[in-house]
Amino acid sequence: MNGKVYNLMNWPEIEGITYCESDKPGELLGGHLVKEGFLIQIFRPDAVDVKVSVSGVNRKYTCDKVDEAGYFAVLIPGKKKVEYTVRVEDVKGRSTEYIDPYCFGTTLKKEDIRKFLSGASEDSYKFMGARQIEVNGISGVRFAVYAPNARRVSVVGTFNDWDGRSFQMNRNDESGIFELFIPGLEDASDYCYEIKLSNGQIVRKADPYYIGDNDLICDFIWNDEEWNPDTDKDKPLAICELGIDELISDDIVRSVKNMGFNYIELSGLTSTIDKENGIAAGNFCVDRKLGSDRLKGIINEFHNQGIGVIVDCNMAYMEEGLGSFIYYDGTHLLDSGSSSLSNHPDVKCALYNFDCKEVRSYLNSTAVYWIKEFHADGLRLKEVASMLYLDYGRNPGEWSFNMYGSKENLAGVEFIKGLRKIADKQDKKVLLIAEESSIWDMVTGEIKREGLGFDYKWNDGWKKDFMDFYYTDPLFRKGKYDKLSHSMLYQYSEDFILEFSRDGYGWEKGLLRDTAPVPEDKKMCHVKNALAYMYAYPGKKLVNFRECEGVEDYVTWLNGIYSGNEPLYQLDNKAEGFGWINDSAAVETILSFYRKSADGTMIMAIANFTPVDRKGYVLGVPQAGKYTDMTTAKTYKSTDQESDGFDDSIKADLPGLSVSFFTFEPFTEIEIEENAIMKEAKIALEEAKKKALDAKIIETEAKETARAAAEARDIAQKAAKEAAKASEYATKQAEAAKLKCQQIEAEAKKKLAALRGKGI
Repeated sequence: MNGKVYNLMNWPEIEGITYCESDKPGELLGGHLVKEGFLIQIFRPDAVDVKVSVSGVNRKYTCDKVDEAGYFAVLIPGKKKVEYTVRVEDVKGRSTEYIDPYCFGTTLKKEDIRKFLSGASEDSYKFMGARQIEVNGISGVRFAVYAPNARRVSVVGTFNDWDGRSFQMNRNDESGIFELFIPGLEDASDYCYEIKLSNGQIVRKADPYYIGDNDLICDFIWNDEEWNPDTDKDKPLAICELGIDELISDDIVRSVKNMGFNYIELSGLTSTIDKENGIAAGNFCVDRKLGSDRLKGIINEFHNQGIGVIVDCNMAYMEEGLGSFIYYDGTHLLDSGSSSLSNHPDVKCALYNFDCKEVRSYLNSTAVYWIKEFHADGLRLKEVASMLYLDYGRNPGEWSFNMYGSKENLAGVEFIKGLRKIADKQDKKVLLIAEESSIWDMVTGEIKREGLGFDYKWNDGWKKDFMDFYYTDPLFRKGKYDKLSHSMLYQYSEDFILEFSRDGYGWEKGLLRDTAPVPEDKKMCHVKNALAYMYAYPGKKLVNFRECEGVEDYVTWLNGIYSGNEPLYQLDNKAEGFGWINDSAAVETILSFYRKSADGTMIMAIANFTPVDRKGYVLGVPQAGKYTDMTTAKTYKSTDQESDGFDDSIKADLPGLSVSFFTFEPFTEIEIEENAIMKEAKIALEEAKKKALDAKIIETEAKETARAAAEARDIAQKAAKEAAKASEYATKQAEAAKLKCQQIEAEAKKKLAALRGKGI
């Protein structure tokens, strides 16, 4: 070994590098001017021979192996810095030449770092993570990761055989960011960070800013300049939810367009790339089955077909597992501890630490990334409730009250409000949608009125109530009938989206067709029944693409009547746009209501939730007029028969397991006159009938009186005859009795005379 080189070695610091303990390897590695010349130090554990080529010098300098761990050094004569390349022959006999990564100092801008540390960065994805950049005309990949409490960080990947001894990164003391620029590297799609924690444990962690196949802001050519989404809340909003499997279908744009949706929502865009090596997706990585360029092309095509795009974003939690962001640098840097999610009870996760400014920069940049780089028209935030409460999914002792002694997550609330402001700064109106299942007030309220600023909130309560009803056998649904109307108690507290999504309540049980409690050949009738009820009920609509399979034509019809009839969407969030007709027909399990538009146009909806056909079913109607079934085109004219608390009604045919939509048309003046004439004629006829009936009654009563009189006369005559006979008989009897008395008296006198004659 060259004695001069040996004497220049800082052995304690070298030991820190060879034992992978150093957080500033660049202070030794690379080239540095010393009193004796230009000292180049290289750590390559896999090398058997290392040579250095100096620019402008026609010779190669052989490096001394000063440490058997693979530490090499060479002293170049001169008093100035030189440009050089390194040629390494490794233990496998492979020879490679490269520019030394430790020739370069920091390439991060101070202003970028300042914004990142303050929580104000909205484009940290442009400088954090692995990014293709050019330094002094040399192209390569800069790696940057925030891990202030780590003892050492190395970038590992396929480009260094996942060896954490090479490519140890340099710490920026002011920021806690570890950085390394690797010149000449073209593919940084397979990498993660090897982190040595303060306790000596070595872990592999995914890059939160991992993009993978997208070297950022590649040169995709957009041609959706004419696209301008209509976000008016008084307009129809019909969203088709798509996952990766649907997006990779070649005809997905045509399918969605043909079914009449005007928005799509993209869910599950990111995924774990390599579980073995801990490459997990954060918020910036598109699933490799799709790829970012292809996704941009799909979004571009949707826009050109007049269809808006909403992207699902997870700004609430991080999952546990290899590569997880939890306990990232040996501390709860990015997370605030474990939690249990109500919609994902099997997912082990931790919530983001919103008190961490660097986390806020990460999440703010997530939003801008999807809006700017993928032209997203809206973001749907998952598990918002977990962002709002400190005790969400936690047991006592696992959380602490806020500064006011309550359980609201003040930092989470402020982050959400800040996200609204970021969205409002964009060149177009960006929708913010909350998947939020708590009782937090004014989720969709304006920030200036103490609201959170979301445009819409998923109505998970409506879905939960309906699915409890739906899972029940139709014969027993009357016992859960009240669940159908329960959500109307809070309908106007927020601006809601009704959804049959793959996320949230009930999805774990399967699709609507899987869970319908009926034989296989009847299931699709139940699916149509459920979809139609959702389209009739107040609120914007979201349907998962798979729910449409087998009923595409019916969904197309539903979207047609929905978008073509203002009463079904215009006053979703106003009480005057809705009214019950009958919400108490539990026995029949029929629910009826009407919807109105701002100009008073009305559509009536009657949902029959049993397979029983109802012929001539009497329905009260809010206005006298003509009601036309939009399915059968059959028109029913109302009559003035009272029903359901209304003065007028119709008798309609309601098929089993159906939702019938009726358009309303008032009677014309001629029809009103005709109805008035008919009504007068009816009244006159009724009066005539009444008079005739009264006359008939009088006639009947007279006949009855005459009959009674005749009967009385006959009885009297008969009684007189009987009385005469009785009188005659009585007279004869009296005369006979008188004669008898006379005879007795005579006999008595005769006997007395005889006695006297005897002298008695």
